[in-house]
Amino acid sequence: TMARFPWVWTCVRAVAGDAAGLPLCAVRMVDGKRRVLDGDPIVRLLQRPSTGVTGYLLRKQLAVDYLLTGNAYIWRASEFEAIRLHPEDVEPVPMGSGLGQAIGAYKVWDGEKHVMLPAGSGVGAVLHVRDVSWESGVQALIGESAIRCLHDDLTMELGAKSLAAAQATKGRPEILLSTEGQLGPTGAKELTERWEAATKARHGAFATGRGVKATPLGWSPREFEFAARSEVVRDVVLAVFEVPPARAGLSSANYGTQKQQMRTYWESIQRRIVAFDEAFSLWCAPGVGIETDFTAVEALQVSYTERQTRVVTWVSLGATPAEAAEYEGFDEAPVGDEAPQAMQPGVRPPSRPEEPQGDKALAAYLAEAAPRYARIATAAAEGADIDLLVGWETERLFGVLSDARLTSGPADARLWAEELVAVTVEATRMAEGPVADLEAFSAARASRLAAQIREAA
Repeated sequence: TMARFPWVWTCVRAVAGDAAGLPLCAVRMVDGKRRVLDGDPIVRLLQRPSTGVTGYLLRKQLAVDYLLTGNAYIWRASEFEAIRLHPEDVEPVPMGSGLGQAIGAYKVWDGEKHVMLPAGSGVGAVLHVRDVSWESGVQALIGESAIRCLHDDLTMELGAKSLAAAQATKGRPEILLSTEGQLGPTGAKELTERWEAATKARHGAFATGRGVKATPLGWSPREFEFAARSEVVRDVVLAVFEVPPARAGLSSANYGTQKQQMRTYWESIQRRIVAFDEAFSLWCAPGVGIETDFTAVEALQVSYTERQTRVVTWVSLGATPAEAAEYEGFDEAPVGDEAPQAMQPGVRPPSRPEEPQGDKALAAYLAEAAPRYARIATAAAEGADIDLLVGWETERLFGVLSDARLTSGPADARLWAEELVAVTVEATRMAEGPVADLEAFSAARASRLAAQIREAA
């Protein structure tokens, strides 16, 4: 399937190559905080798994196996060697029965005979990374192939391609010349040569003899149907493998759409790579795990920056920098337990004489916005969709920040508006007392926010 269908080839190579190109790190939880370890033996093993095989090639090949068959097999041959097994050469051997059924061993073809290898994470065992399955019985122990759900679409596409190839070998006439009587071989040849000469000379008109009828041959609706069907199959393949058109090389979207597509694409890889991280972690010492590092992925940097902005916002609401950083996932952030004086609750930093109106505008907004946030919190508690309400509130705050000229531009103002509304909504939903009494809607917080926004600008 990968060899015969270009879009399957494109999707599998894109996801496998991008996922395998990310660095790995070993982590340990120390006092509830995540710590990255240097020189972990499992990371070194995955960087140099066996003779002649690089870590990138091994992980890319395992990802290809996983995407196409739903299963990837790695044999831990020794402490210093990990070998990929082809899924076609591996047959799981179940043990137990009923609800307790599991894979106890694997029957592997070594090129000459079948050998039995144990299942597990120890040296000499086969580590199995699998996708979900909807089968029952023994088939429930192995992952399901994504190609299976594409079978009908790909079969139809293959038939259309075969028919088009057969028609291409026959050629296609452009016009049909016919007469009421018999032309004969000489007359037919002469008429055909006259037509070809006129076409080659690019004449706009062609004169025929008496009783000769010319019928142009056009494209049939069936031929157009094949082209439309191929586009549908392409879209289905991209959807199944979660590869957006921007990554597949289709330039039909604008810059903003492509940027969002790439962010969604990398978020899907983050979800998929968890299966490999958890499997490789089984090789590690107790308490140590393997993680894929996504910090260098440009498409995900927007989320990274947004989380940093939320840290500042949480501090302005009264949290310590260390608490705010840990809450947003920055376990090793170089921050202390005490906020700078300008960010401490109840402390109003000196306002700039040239920009006093910005503080007042933000304070006025927060004071009158409390009832609206209360309605949002109530709607969320009742299970209603609050996206529209949050969107309206974001537009209001965007207008306040833009009019007050606190930010460096419209894009910066919108980013601050989105983050401030998101954090304030969350604080409102967790509030136990009257919303209007929250620090989130006080003049002191408005002053701190105005200073932070100006400083960032």
